[in-house]
Amino acid sequence: MYVRKDSDLSRNKTDRQLIELLTHSLANRLLQIGLLLAGFLLVWKNLHATLKFDDAFMFYRYAIHMREGLGISWNLDKVHTLGLSSPMWCAIVWAASFLPLAPGQVLVLASSFSTFGAVLAIAVAIVLNAKSPILKSVTRVTFLIVLPPLCLSGMFLANSRSGMETMFAVAINGIICGAVWIWSREPSKTHAWIVGLASLAAFLTRPESALPSLIVIALAALLLSREQLHFIDAFLPICILCVGISIYIIACKLYFHDALPLAFYVKRHQFYLGYIGQKRPVLRALQFFAACSASLFLLVWLTTLKQLRILVVFLIPLLAVTLYLCTIVQIMGSNSRYYLPYCPYIFFPAMMVLDESLAVGEGFRVNDPLLRLCMSVFLFSVIGSVLPDKVFQKLDDFAEGRRVRYAEAQRVEEAKAPLPPVEWDQGWMTITDLIIAKLPKGATVAATEVGYMGAMAPQVNIIDLSGLNNPQIALNGFSMETMLKQKPDLVWLPFPDYTYYRGVFFDSTEFLSQYTVFDGALTYGIALRKDSPFYAQMMAGMQHIWAKEYGGTRMEDYEVQSAHWDRTPIPL
Repeated sequence: MYVRKDSDLSRNKTDRQLIELLTHSLANRLLQIGLLLAGFLLVWKNLHATLKFDDAFMFYRYAIHMREGLGISWNLDKVHTLGLSSPMWCAIVWAASFLPLAPGQVLVLASSFSTFGAVLAIAVAIVLNAKSPILKSVTRVTFLIVLPPLCLSGMFLANSRSGMETMFAVAINGIICGAVWIWSREPSKTHAWIVGLASLAAFLTRPESALPSLIVIALAALLLSREQLHFIDAFLPICILCVGISIYIIACKLYFHDALPLAFYVKRHQFYLGYIGQKRPVLRALQFFAACSASLFLLVWLTTLKQLRILVVFLIPLLAVTLYLCTIVQIMGSNSRYYLPYCPYIFFPAMMVLDESLAVGEGFRVNDPLLRLCMSVFLFSVIGSVLPDKVFQKLDDFAEGRRVRYAEAQRVEEAKAPLPPVEWDQGWMTITDLIIAKLPKGATVAATEVGYMGAMAPQVNIIDLSGLNNPQIALNGFSMETMLKQKPDLVWLPFPDYTYYRGVFFDSTEFLSQYTVFDGALTYGIALRKDSPFYAQMMAGMQHIWAKEYGGTRMEDYEVQSAHWDRTPIPL
């Protein structure tokens, strides 16, 4: 009788355990299915949205020319061009370009899948390093995948469909954080190689990543190791990174005849003199930290004195790269895309501090001396709405230095009223689809917004007036005389924010005499070379544009007859 009772109890206990296991497994599977569906919907939505990030299309043009045997070249002349600072992303786009999709869809698909890779890399890094039962189980990885998108919200989603390397860089930095943590606890040559190679991959994705990588490796070797490291073991990852960077620089020198991306020279030659579109680097940095305020809150709330080393190891590299990024020219830096790649340096240590708290059974403890700091971090999340914009404006002015603008050139024409402006993305799509994409192979155009037209018209030579993809302009500066010798068939004048650059064009009598210039066409102004063999074809395209955008006005009235430009800079 007692045996039967014990047997019944044992059977009931086993049944309960089986039910709990099945319930947990079912809940986990449902969550995984839900995440897959959410991911599918995200990709589907991204693929059917218009890609409005012009710079992303530059990668596709390079990919097409590589497939055509031109090498890494911007134009058909096979001149190797170091116009892109992310060779890793260029390789990914090249591979994806074989898919039977439109250029914009290829780029969005690549950034969308990189987003999945980013959240998975962070989640796996946490699981492999966790000690608490809640976080170390691989079955919890699906829960952790949800956290980064929720914490970064709109900023995260916007960069998931930008077509740029941003989310791929997040994935690489997530791997670095997890690998460094493992290496600091279990130093070995295998772990050292993983850390070094991951850091090199981060550099090849975004060059400034070398700065936080070097710092985090050095600090981890000094502060986190639980056993004495030999000199070679401690600095092997740094040696791997430095040797890899050296090999890359030498290869660039041999292949491109220059070791640095053209963007480095562009900024040195003051292409942004008179640029009036403020980049707001400090404000965007604060927006990034505000988006990560949940992780910052965890760090301040849960970190004890014994865990301060964790903050030092990960937050000092983050601070260093943030300060550096505040000093560069952040054209096209919306949605804090320059800072977002380094979110693992906040998210990973926050989860490690939480894991240690859970591992010792303390849960979410409240540390009274830090309570006020916690409140300050909470307030930081709404700092943008509390402090006046003038505070951020002064910080941004300090970061960007002295800024000036130049007056628009005074143009003489028959028109009495300016043309209405066209949205900038609509502008580069319209001029490309209706004129440039229809030009025959070998035709030449010039513009500052060259991404979309470069991808959609790979058969056309493009003079990148911004210098980012033009070695001649980047190394020697822009010369109107040199450009006129190249005889571009069409010139889409510089973006209106380039006040100095635009003045140089209208101040050139040779330019105005050789080109028919339609003032304000597609906002920037369009110039057609009068003796071009494609003049009639381009003029027909202009008439199509005029009928589409400016019905009720005469195209001839907006032909610029002469212009006068005052070169006096005006302080902003």
